[in-house]
Amino acid sequence: MWIRLSKMLIAAAAVCIGGCGQQDVVTQDIGNQGHWRIRGDFHDMAKAVDGDIQTAAFSGNSPTTGIYIDLGKPREFNTIILDHGPGHEFNFPNRLSVFTSLDGRNWSTVYVVQGTRRVTYIPLMTRTVVRYIRLQTAAKNDRPWTIAEIYLQ
Repeated sequence: MWIRLSKMLIAAAAVCIGGCGQQDVVTQDIGNQGHWRIRGDFHDMAKAVDGDIQTAAFSGNSPTTGIYIDLGKPREFNTIILDHGPGHEFNFPNRLSVFTSLDGRNWSTVYVVQGTRRVTYIPLMTRTVVRYIRLQTAAKNDRPWTIAEIYLQ
């Protein structure tokens, strides 16, 4: 257990610091992704939470592309990891805003981050308890971006 946890932390730190690693990040998601409701202006939205790193959701060309996640009930986490998928390592957002909500109506901006090659790692400053997450581009992208899997820790 400790060895697996150490490997996960090392991989996550490498992605956070380097931002361009080729390694896969293995994480433990909170809740069952199969129970999350996900919507947005991506093609094949369900592929972002299907548990298969080889499939991916692709964004449209909108300058404010977004994804909305309903976790089903309030959950606690402090990290969001967006794996863009093998073969799609350059399909990441230029800048990404993270909004959270308990009720789906009142949103708080919790972070704005620059997307990174292959995996975008979003460490939140404190543990957060929310039911809804909205990820939205904060700057126009030159290309569509992909999400092969979304992980919360």
